[in-house]
Amino acid sequence: MKTLKGKVYFIIDIYTQCKICSCEFESMLSLSRHFSQIHKITSKEYYDKYIHLQSVGSICLVCASPTKFVSISIGYRKYCSVSCSTISNRKKLKSDDIKFTEFRNKVSVNQKQIWEKRHPIEKQNIVEKTSNKNILKNINLNAQQLKEKYSRYYKCDAKTIESLNEKNVLQCMTNFKNGKSGYRTNMKGKFKPQNPDKYKGDPTNIIYRSSWEAKFMKYLDEHQDVINWMSEEIIVPYRSPVDGKLHRYFPDFLIRKRNVDGVVETVMVEIKPASQTVEPVKKKTINKAYINEVMTWGVNQAKWKAASEFCADRKWRFLIMTEKELGIKW
Repeated sequence: MKTLKGKVYFIIDIYTQCKICSCEFESMLSLSRHFSQIHKITSKEYYDKYIHLQSVGSICLVCASPTKFVSISIGYRKYCSVSCSTISNRKKLKSDDIKFTEFRNKVSVNQKQIWEKRHPIEKQNIVEKTSNKNILKNINLNAQQLKEKYSRYYKCDAKTIESLNEKNVLQCMTNFKNGKSGYRTNMKGKFKPQNPDKYKGDPTNIIYRSSWEAKFMKYLDEHQDVINWMSEEIIVPYRSPVDGKLHRYFPDFLIRKRNVDGVVETVMVEIKPASQTVEPVKKKTINKAYINEVMTWGVNQAKWKAASEFCADRKWRFLIMTEKELGIKW
C-alpha cells in the first residue's frame, strides 16, 4: 500500500518484463513506453488485461463503486471518493473509543477556531449558501411531505406518538405543580380528552402548541363547571398594523361554563406569556430583535381589540391568561 498526495492506493508487484512479448526493461517507465509505442495500448488497458486479474480489483471497499485508475505501478484507488475513504477511516477510528473521543474533541476545537477567524461577510455567505441549498433541496416538497421528512411524529409509529404526547402533558403538569412556568412554544402535540363529549369539534384532532395550552386543556376537560369548549375553532377577522391588510385570528379557546353564581357564560381565552402583554421598553439601540418585539406587540393589540369587539357584540367575555392566571382561576 502506498500514500500519494494524502490518498491511499494499492501497490502492485510488477516486474519490468513485457507480458506481451517477454522483453525485459530496466524501469517501469521504459516498459510503459514500450507497450505504448510498440503494442499501441494504454497503461490502463495493459494493466486490466495482464495485471488486473492477479491483483486487487477496481471496486471501492465501502460502496462497491468503480474506482479510478492511477498508474501501472499503483493500479486502482482503494476508494471511489474522499467520502468513502473518510467513512472507512472513521469506522477504524470508532473501534477505539479513547482515540475516537480525542479525535472528535480535536476536530471540534479546530472547527470553532476556523469559524472564529473567518470574516463576518464570509460567515454570512456560508450561512446563505447553506440556506439556499436547503431551500432548493426542498423546493418541490409540499407541506405534508416536509412534515414527513423532518417531523419526528412521522418517523414514529402511532403508539410511540401517543406515548410521547402523554409524556409531554405529564411533564407539563409536573412543572406547574413544582412552581415552574413550563411555557414552551415548540411543545406541540395532540390532546386526548377524557370527556370527548364536552369538546365542540373533532375530539381526535385537538392540537396544543405550548405546555400552557396542554395544561389548560386538561383543566377544561376535567372541570365540572365547564359545559363545553373548543380550541382554535373560531375565526376573528382583524386588520394588521404591519401591512394594513385583513387577516384571520384563531383565538386559543372558546368556553361555555357556569360561573360562581351558577350563571352560564361564554368566555374567549387567549394564552400568552406576561412579557407579550406589555408594550416593549424602548431601547437605545434599535436592533432586529426590538423591531420584532414591537411588531408582535402591534399585531397582538390589533388581534385582541378585534376579539374584544367580537365578544362584546355577542355578550361574551374576552380574557387573556398568562402564567399569573394559570393557577387556574376565572
